Amino acid sequence: MKAIFYFLIALIFTGIFTGCATLLSGTTDQVTFRSNPPGAKVLINGKEVGTTNNSITLKRKECKNAAVTYQKEGYHDLSFPYETKIATAYWGSIALFLAGVVPGAAASFIDLWTGAAVKSKYDTYEKTLVPLQNK
Repeated sequence: MKAIFYFLIALIFTGIFTGCATLLSGTTDQVTFRSNPPGAKVLINGKEVGTTNNSITLKRKECKNAAVTYQKEGYHDLSFPYETKIATAYWGSIALFLAGVVPGAAASFIDLWTGAAVKSKYDTYEKTLVPLQNK
């Protein structure tokens, strides 16, 4: 009987302290950055996270409204926005909230807080670097 009680308590706390997107899609994205030529440094908001032509795991919370920059010796730096969209699983939290389910409100806020509410708009970013001109 105690085991069932503890299981139910754990289930309730799981429902209250996690959101749909946090549970179903996580808080990270696997994104591939490609460049021509390959081997450029990849910076997110000025912080180096890897090199191009690799798949990189990024924390969603840290990449919202982020700027990506490719840097390679002999080439101009190339900057572009890291684009995000609402994660499909986040709509589950919103649906619970709109249905008046109390944990739905908490789930929505938790998904926003953990970064799980948004995800990368693209799985791959591919750019061509422009060589510096020698004078």
